[in-house]
Amino acid sequence: MTLAELEQELSPDASDAIQELDRAAQEYARTIQTGVRALVGSSTRFDESCKLIWKEVLADRASEVHEARDRYLTAFRHRLTLLQKASQLARYAGQVAGADLPETEMLESEAEVLSRKLDRLAARWQTPEDLEELAADSIELPPGKLDAVLRKYPPPQAWYDQDDSRDQQP
Repeated sequence: MTLAELEQELSPDASDAIQELDRAAQEYARTIQTGVRALVGSSTRFDESCKLIWKEVLADRASEVHEARDRYLTAFRHRLTLLQKASQLARYAGQVAGADLPETEMLESEAEVLSRKLDRLAARWQTPEDLEELAADSIELPPGKLDAVLRKYPPPQAWYDQDDSRDQQP
């Protein structure tokens, strides 16, 4: 290498090129951040979808909802795959930009939560009856609600008065 070549290599042009590459890396990271934000909240959307399903089941449409089981689970498995890919892209963009992107951790967390929920639902929902049980389990009553119902609609005295031979000793 000659002195002229060394001067050329150390010229401001090389510095400008590096700055331009850094700007491009930062822009790439911002593009990825913007693109992956639509996937944040996937586990919440899963919960909202489940609530809609439970509502339909409680409206006596378990058979119809059960027919859509595979489509529903497939759609959320696809969402999970997108989350995992977006997480990889965000991690790579952070490496390119030289700083971790906060979206990476959010996406990884979302994917982990969605995966657990999806696996649990797929394992528990095999039949329309399973679906009815899941819907029944989803009903949340405020504290004291059952006591209030019992006070308003007590069981008939005959239930207490009946002679149950199973309770008697021989």
